[in-house]
Amino acid sequence: MCRGAEKNFIAFAERLEDDGEPEVNENCYKQIIAKAVLFRAAEKLFSALGLEDYRANTVAYVLAWLATRSEHRINLSRIWDEQKVPAATQEAIKIVCQTAYQHLTQTAGNVGEWSKKGEC
Repeated sequence: MCRGAEKNFIAFAERLEDDGEPEVNENCYKQIIAKAVLFRAAEKLFSALGLEDYRANTVAYVLAWLATRSEHRINLSRIWDEQKVPAATQEAIKIVCQTAYQHLTQTAGNVGEWSKKGEC
């Protein structure tokens, strides 16, 4: 689901209470930067497809779907080392982008609100 920044921060804070503070080290840093590289690449690929509106919603769904379907095997270490997303992952993002965008925009109501619902 595409929750807003406030709801995401609350969930993050609750997780910190349950799990304790994360260990921030060099590996953690590299993983975070690799995720940012992946996210930015997905945004650029979305725009390159000529899709309009709902980029944030679509990209969030795309990356969540890819992470889930790959059983979280997206190689963040490779993304960090190469400072780019592998071509095969880029192709997967393009395919899933189009599907996710179509799914989100086929609602008769507000896409932003629809994307926040579990049923979406």
